[in-house]
Amino acid sequence: NRCCDPIHGSNSNAENIALIKSFLLILLSRFNHALVNAKPSSVQTNKDNAVKEIIDYIDLNYMHLIDLNSLEQKFHFSKYYMSHIFKQLTGFTIIEYVQHRRIIEAQRMLRYTDKDIIEICYDCGFNNIQHFYRVFSKITGTTPYNYRKMR
Repeated sequence: NRCCDPIHGSNSNAENIALIKSFLLILLSRFNHALVNAKPSSVQTNKDNAVKEIIDYIDLNYMHLIDLNSLEQKFHFSKYYMSHIFKQLTGFTIIEYVQHRRIIEAQRMLRYTDKDIIEICYDCGFNNIQHFYRVFSKITGTTPYNYRKMR
């Protein structure tokens, strides 16, 4: 009987660290965004709104193809401008955010479902199992297979 609390509900320190890092990335992104914008100008407010919309879109669509070209078409901003303001306001690149969002979901699925790892890979928006393993290992410090064994 395991708890959903990433700090107290796990038997594995590596699993805790991986979850905490992923959640911290998102939290720090939003915190940095709030700090940078304490006294927003109208230009700053427009940037804030654009970044918030991008984050909301990624959070809802992480399982689909998300790249700078598709975001450029969706939001009608230059991908270079979008990348610049996202990094400026969050401290992270758009791709870093997408990858962390996908890995958070993969961790949840590995922990609480019996889906095959390859199915989780595709359900989380990765199109290549090797890339999924590489990103998962980089972010969590372990492979998806070993992460699942820790549950």
